Amino acid sequence: MAGNAAQLLGSLYRTEDVAVAPDGRRVAIPSFFGDHAVLADLDVDRDGDVPTLHVSSASIVQCEQLRHPHGAAFLDDRTLLVANRGAELMAIDVPPRGAGPSTVFRTGRVLVGEHDPAPVAGPSSLSVRRSDGLADVLVCNNHSHTVTRYLFDIVDDLRVIDREVLIGDGLATPDGVDVSASGRWIAVSNHDTHEVFVYAYEPEAESPVRKVGTLRGANFPHGVRFVDDDRAILLGDAGLPYLYVFRAGDADWTGVRDPARTLRVMDDDTFNSARYNPQEGGPKGLAVLGDQGAVVLSSAYQHLACLSLDDVLAGTAGPAASAAPAASLLDDPTMPDLVRRSLRRRHDAEAELEALRAELDDARSREHERDAAVAALHRRLDDLTEQMRAAGSSHDTELAEAHAEHERLELELAEMRQSTCWRLTRPIRAAIDAVRRR
Repeated sequence: MAGNAAQLLGSLYRTEDVAVAPDGRRVAIPSFFGDHAVLADLDVDRDGDVPTLHVSSASIVQCEQLRHPHGAAFLDDRTLLVANRGAELMAIDVPPRGAGPSTVFRTGRVLVGEHDPAPVAGPSSLSVRRSDGLADVLVCNNHSHTVTRYLFDIVDDLRVIDREVLIGDGLATPDGVDVSASGRWIAVSNHDTHEVFVYAYEPEAESPVRKVGTLRGANFPHGVRFVDDDRAILLGDAGLPYLYVFRAGDADWTGVRDPARTLRVMDDDTFNSARYNPQEGGPKGLAVLGDQGAVVLSSAYQHLACLSLDDVLAGTAGPAASAAPAASLLDDPTMPDLVRRSLRRRHDAEAELEALRAELDDARSREHERDAAVAALHRRLDDLTEQMRAAGSSHDTELAEAHAEHERLELELAEMRQSTCWRLTRPIRAAIDAVRRR
């Protein structure tokens, strides 16, 4: 590294993201606890078997509005977009590439805040797609468990011309996001479920996103990137010293996948130095220098690491079904005991989770049968109630007719008693009654 670049990168400590400028020759890395960012101008030397990352110059960007900067992305070569974990999404004008002061001071501009119609809430990682003077930005929101989308006019003073909550449910602490080169897929790292969710993306549809795929096998998934014409996804594991490669040979990401390849990207000392809890220590920031065929990683004690993209993808062109499950990592003799125990706990937890899911499915099946039986009983009860109503109605009608007949007979009897014939025959009827009583 040239000059004091190593010292400036060493000021970062905890990092959450790494952003690549559109020209592919500069990266920006936010310092989460330092409330600043480091710009590093770089080139990749591919003359040897292993690509070498050359940092020609570096500088610290300080800004009083930076508060736990998490995600970062370039809108253009001179404008850095930063997601402040504290509250807002902001833009910072950065100096041009090349040697300059070690420290530059800038005033940030808040573009989206917590009171926006589509608010950010604990914003973390970002994804940017640029086209025709516009920037389509996706933001992971840790606190609201959503992904929001903003369309900025880069030419017209970064005016927000569209905004929406793109993914509003189903997430649990989204930590990384990327859109495929085709624009057809969105991948979101889901920290709390230890998975990456893949969504089909149709911007013009009434419901633009549908969850269609799941990538499993990571401990705490973080940085995520589509590569190789959308036929592969790279995933960094914040909780383990690994980088995973997932494969979809036809670039169709529907279904469930395990890693096609697992690469160890840091040694024990580097990993354990930052492992102050099970969610930390591994690579978080992940970017790809496409023109230079390199993968760049960032973590707390490995602030800038470079891998050959070809080497990372080597041997993964086969179907994803051939991939070994994450549990096979338990047999890796190079794995430290701390990681082995963590993986064992995870493996046991996954087994328990599968058993619980089976119990849940069985309980739901029994509940469905019970609901069907209850519904049948309700239908029978309704039928009986209707029959009783019908019988009661018929009984009431017959009773009313009997009462009417009784009243008619009583009336006829009264008329007869008042008639002359009744009075004249009274002695005869009395004599007949007397005879009957003898």
